[in-house]
Formats: sequence, structure tokens, C-alpha cells
Amino acid sequence: MSPASITVIIPNHNGMPFLNDALDSIFKQSLPDISVIVIDDHSTDNSLEFLRSLRDPRLNVLSSPERGLVSALNFGLSHARTPFVARMDADDIAAFERLEIQLQYLQDNPHVGIVFSNADYIDENGVYIGKSSVNFTNADDLRGVLTAKRNGTSLIHPTMLARKKVIDRLGGYRKYRHAEDRDLWLRATKITEINCLADRLLRYRVHQSSVSRTKTFEQMISRVAAISHFEVWEQYGVDLYESYIGDEFNERLAIRQIIDSFDLMSEYEVEKNARLLLKNPVHLYRYGLLRILSFLIHRFIKGRISSYIDQRAISIFVEQKKEILCL
Repeated sequence: MSPASITVIIPNHNGMPFLNDALDSIFKQSLPDISVIVIDDHSTDNSLEFLRSLRDPRLNVLSSPERGLVSALNFGLSHARTPFVARMDADDIAAFERLEIQLQYLQDNPHVGIVFSNADYIDENGVYIGKSSVNFTNADDLRGVLTAKRNGTSLIHPTMLARKKVIDRLGGYRKYRHAEDRDLWLRATKITEINCLADRLLRYRVHQSSVSRTKTFEQMISRVAAISHFEVWEQYGVDLYESYIGDEFNERLAIRQIIDSFDLMSEYEVEKNARLLLKNPVHLYRYGLLRILSFLIHRFIKGRISSYIDQRAISIFVEQKKEILCL
């Protein structure tokens, strides 16, 4: 067997009963010379026992030292020794020629650092329920896909094949809860080209325990935070990610980005108040909740109560500024 050129990284948390089909689709790829790293993220089902029972020499089973998807992904990346790395989820099914087609594309296009594909959507029983239609022909189209703050067409993370040197240069994934992929891709656009093949090379499973079903709100605020942080960094050179202080502060900052995504504050205000955010997030948290409530009332009720809440939100924001100016 020739040396592997691709490492397939598969994070696993309670992957049964889908894990077997996912691995089978990888082991039976038309490109056999691959390495597979499965990182178990503190599973409580029998998936770890199942993984340890497998005897394929291409498989390396690791246990993540920390909890969470981002930690598992970065731990897997640290053990990859091939020039290319592919993503795969423990409940999806790869097409027979997926890795071969994507590898050939990157070899034929050395200026491209990351390539994705489209996918078929299947339910928990493997029944076809739809397909993705990601399509862009230039950098502006790609930016539109990546910076869409509301739900819509997006790249599919487990279809990714990347040059490992690109991911290493970016420092791997960062802890944007349920939006670590979007953050990575946005940063990648500054150092390489990204493309998405029209081929549907993955069957992407959607079921009741999927993040998109169980963590919809958290995924939304993290996506908006990652996008807004990127825009602030790109325009002003301020990396707000470095200001994170644990998950609690992360969520407060994410709420701020939701406000920005509804255009309730201008980009100028984002820059001007980035320093204030770090000083006293309590007022900002109250301000954010009031403005979100005001937005909903404006949309569905539209009355005097809305105007009162708007005025109250503005007064809280003014109080916050006065406090900071006194420091």
C-alpha cells in the first residue's frame, strides 16, 4: 500500500447506530491509500467499544482530552501527517469516489486550498429528503455565501477536503460554538481560494439529534458572531475573538452581534464600542435583550409599547457610555 495522502478526520460523540455505515463508506473509497482518525468525544454509548473492535490498519482511534467538537477536531488535526485532510461526520455517508474526485481537483488547481462538494440530504432511516445547491463562481459570490447571517445556502462542513498547510497556518478551529466551521472558512478566504464542486459527494444525515435541530438558536448567534467578528477584524484590525472570557461572555458577545445583524447599530458603533463591551457587558446584555424584544414587537405588534421599549433600551445604552467615560 502506498503512503496515505489524505487523513479523514471524524469526530464522534455517541455515533451509534450510524457510525458503522459512515466508516464503511470511507474504508471502501475508490482511493484506498488514506488514513482515518476518529476522535471520540466522551461518548456514553457503545461507539468507543465498536471503534476499538475494528482491525483496519488505516484506522487510528483517539480519545479527546477535552470535551467539545472544536477540541476533538484540533486534537485530530494535531495527529494528521498527510498533506491533505478531509472532514467527515460520524452519521454521514461518503460517495464511493468522493475523496478521489476532490483530491484530483486540488492537484489540478494548486491555487485552491479548500474544496467542498454538494450533498444529498437523508433522514435517520437513510431516505432521500433533498439536496444542497451551493454554487459560486467568484470570490464575491463566495463571500455572500459565507457572510449570510440568516439561514440559507451554506457550505457543508463534512464535505471539506483541505491542504493541511492551510489549516495549520490558520491555527485550526476556534471555539465559536456550532459555528467553528464558518469562522475557519472566513479566515481562510484571506490566504487561499475556496471552491465547491457541483457533484453531490456526500449523503448528509438530518435527524432529531442533529445540531441544526437541537441547537438552532445557539448555532444562529454563534454564526452571526463569527461573521461580525470577521467583518470587524477585516475593516478595523480588531480581533474580538481574543476578548472572549469563557462561554458565558461568548454568549453575551453573540447577542451583541445579533443586534448588529438586524442593523440596529451601525458598523461605526461596533468599532466605537468594542472597547466598551469589554468594560461592562452587563448593561450591554440588558440593552441587547431589550432591542431584540423591540425588534419582535415592531414586527408583530407595532404599538406604543414598542416605542417605550426602544426609548428604554437607548437610555440603558447611554447609561453604559456614561459609566465608561467616568472610568
